[in-house]
Amino acid sequence: MDKNNLTEEQYCSFCYNLCRKCNWDTNSLWKVAKRYNIPTQEVKNNARIYMEKYLYIPNEEISKKNNFFMPYQIKKMLTTYNEIINILINNNIVTTEAINNIRWLELNLKLHIARFCFDQVINTNWDKEQIKLIANSINITEELLIKNAKEYAIKGLNWTEQEWKAQANNQNNLKHYNNKYAIIFDKILELENTELLEYLEENKKIIPYLRSTIHSYVMNKYPNEYNQMRSKITNKINTYTKIQSEKRNKEKEKLKIKKAMILISDFIESNKTLDNYCKENNISKDKFNNQLKLIKEKNPTLYKKYIFYTNSIKEINDNKTNKLLEELINIIKTNKNFTILDYYLITNIDPKKLIPIAKIKLNSKDLKLFYNFINESKTKTVMSEQDKKDILNGKTIIGTKFDKNNNPIPNTGKEITKEEIEQIFNFLKRNKIPIYPRVYKIALKRYANNELDINMKNVKRKILIK
Repeated sequence: MDKNNLTEEQYCSFCYNLCRKCNWDTNSLWKVAKRYNIPTQEVKNNARIYMEKYLYIPNEEISKKNNFFMPYQIKKMLTTYNEIINILINNNIVTTEAINNIRWLELNLKLHIARFCFDQVINTNWDKEQIKLIANSINITEELLIKNAKEYAIKGLNWTEQEWKAQANNQNNLKHYNNKYAIIFDKILELENTELLEYLEENKKIIPYLRSTIHSYVMNKYPNEYNQMRSKITNKINTYTKIQSEKRNKEKEKLKIKKAMILISDFIESNKTLDNYCKENNISKDKFNNQLKLIKEKNPTLYKKYIFYTNSIKEINDNKTNKLLEELINIIKTNKNFTILDYYLITNIDPKKLIPIAKIKLNSKDLKLFYNFINESKTKTVMSEQDKKDILNGKTIIGTKFDKNNNPIPNTGKEITKEEIEQIFNFLKRNKIPIYPRVYKIALKRYANNELDINMKNVKRKILIK
């Protein structure tokens, strides 16, 4: 199989079907993948992409197969650094949802572990006994602790090898970290209530760092009361962050309500139907309805105004639609030359939208007239930009006469220039008249007969349904 001849979707689908045939068993898949000369993990990754991107399977469902999809290196890390991961979760540095997300693990887990190890090592000020104590407490070797710390320093902080060696040997401290956090932890343990919240507010920028160094601080200062003291500090920090989060959420809620109030108030003042308001303001109806739902819950007074307005506008538009339909039928009866272009010069509403009310209001004879008018003018789509280009690049002659054999008589027609055709298109566009082929032909003919003023800036419609 040559994967270069397949699209991404085809290749991912192939890999997905291989996994299914192997009943999501890694050992069975390894044998099949080897036969096709594809790395097993590549098959798994593409199967996962197919599930996410093409089958739209929810992440919760995909995560049930984590054990199958997870690369060996990630599984090994989860086992080796189990204690560190638990500390990261307990200190709210990472979430259990993140740990269950393979993509997050692939992109972020190694960095978090390396950062954690770096924080522990730096916070000991390179005290070998403390480093040994910390390594034992998280169930890894001292060498592995320092290796991860070095990796974060070089890859995460862009230290050079020389800078790392200088720091490790406690020479000239090129990247010296101020050991003030122990003092801050002491203060956190000392303060309560308002004073504690004010103190943490003053130090809010370093809270992420505090969280990552709780472990080494407690291990160094309270080794015999580790669980109790770690929980005490963590709970105090969590209380502060929860209060701040609630404040931010309240502010977000106020802003959200304010935006919703502006939107609904603007709609009420617009004197437009919901369809046209959303279209003109590039707002989806779903978004509008979500904002309306919020107003209904949080601002009943404004919601009542909205209901009154929509009922009023519906009644007004119903009256306008009835009047338009009545006028249209009268014109069709009395003016045989009335065209779809004339219709759009009266109103900008699609005539097809009149069909439901025409079925109710018109008698059978008038309904037939109405349908004949609709069908005569019926076209599937408006002219594309390419259609317009073809017309502009071609030759347009109007009024050519023909002989008895139906052959065109030379020099009997009037040529319409490219500039004139552009003006006709601009006239239709400017007056928001849909450029159907039939509408264009009528406008072209009338222009040639001096019956259409294409320089008219804005058509004044008799009836305008908004």
